[in-house]
Amino acid sequence: MKPRVLQVLMTDSFSGAESIALSIAEWLGSDFEFAYASPEGAIRDIVSSHGVPFLGLADHSLKSVSLAIERWAPDLIHAHDARASVLCSTVGRTIPVIAHWHSDWPWMRRPMDPRAACLAAISGRLTAILAVSEAVVDEFYWSRLPTIRRRIQVLPNAIDVGLVRSRALQPQQGSSLESDLLFVGRLAEPKDPTMFIHIVKRVRSRFPSVRAVVLGSGPLLSSICTARDNAGLSQNVSILGQVDNPFPYMAHTRVLVCPSRYEGFGLAAAEAAVLGTPVVAARVGGLGSAVLDGVNGYLCASEEEMTARVLSILEDDEEYLRLKTGSCTAVQRFLGPQEYASRLSTIYRQVLKDSSRE
Repeated sequence: MKPRVLQVLMTDSFSGAESIALSIAEWLGSDFEFAYASPEGAIRDIVSSHGVPFLGLADHSLKSVSLAIERWAPDLIHAHDARASVLCSTVGRTIPVIAHWHSDWPWMRRPMDPRAACLAAISGRLTAILAVSEAVVDEFYWSRLPTIRRRIQVLPNAIDVGLVRSRALQPQQGSSLESDLLFVGRLAEPKDPTMFIHIVKRVRSRFPSVRAVVLGSGPLLSSICTARDNAGLSQNVSILGQVDNPFPYMAHTRVLVCPSRYEGFGLAAAEAAVLGTPVVAARVGGLGSAVLDGVNGYLCASEEEMTARVLSILEDDEEYLRLKTGSCTAVQRFLGPQEYASRLSTIYRQVLKDSSRE
């Protein structure tokens, strides 16, 4: 009988962490039996389409998480991000809990922030902590304590190069795939899609017919549409919402722009590198894991610098081709699914072995 693993997330839509959770269920499914618990929403259909049992949470409460744990009766809990880590470590005390932190939240660096203090307080109840980049570890103030640091392991996100490239070739219906600038991500404050609109406006002063595309959904969708229209960019920016397959768009854009305010890894930037698409990104967090500055794109400190880099790629074909070629160097650094699955499986089995001794 395969060990049962319950993955717990606190989001009801699909983005980077959710993609990683479903990939884990796929890559380790032959050795472990997975279920996925999160608040009800569009994510239910996506999870179900992957053949993973979905347990809907009524809300973000301890009671809802406790009920999901009771229903699935897992041998191991895999809690993604901060809130899930806190809730699962509180209600699942008799079950080993692995926390998986996908972001370098700004509050992590403030020792007296209640959220950082809470993570520090519950760290002792976590069997292991996985961080998607060294940046996440460095940002967490309390990781300097040996009792916490020894629980943390860096496990970079895996990129399935073959899958990304094959899906990029799949035919798409509807709007044109071609664009000069592309934004892919959740339309929420951490990803800063508003800055993307500002950059497009700046670029349009040089290229009046610039075409930009926004892929993603989230709480800022309405305000982003309003910002686009107020900037007079309705003919330049297409906001397409969430799409099942963003890779054809990523393969047919000149530049992927990642203006995130903070970022644990930068999955979209890594996927763009696989497709040979130059990336202009904010110099924050784990984006340096996917973007080698000056090799396959640029890491920038301001909106003005990002705009200047975007313009140089649009204007200079030689620079564009140099960065496109440099993507091969960046891709060589990524973990593949097989190595990722092997590492995580080893962690799972060690956690289960240790818990059976207690």
